[in-house]
Amino acid sequence: MRAAWSKGTNGAIAVKDTDADSREVYANYDRRYNDGLELRNSSGNGTTVYSGMDTANYVKALQACVAINFAPDDCTSWAGDH
Repeated sequence: MRAAWSKGTNGAIAVKDTDADSREVYANYDRRYNDGLELRNSSGNGTTVYSGMDTANYVKALQACVAINFAPDDCTSWAGDH
């Protein structure tokens, strides 16, 4: 299970690992001026990692994913203006 979110001014995103399954979680995201960014969380179950804060270059879309070895990654639909 994975969770990714941005709230408030959408200046940063967070990626949380919610399962003890030894799989890395990550988020693909787009900012106002940059597309195709990625934030990985390889710290394990119950941990959350955050991107840098940039309210001028706000997050406009994101997608949460679980990395699966030797298979397509399991990703949510894009949220926002992708």
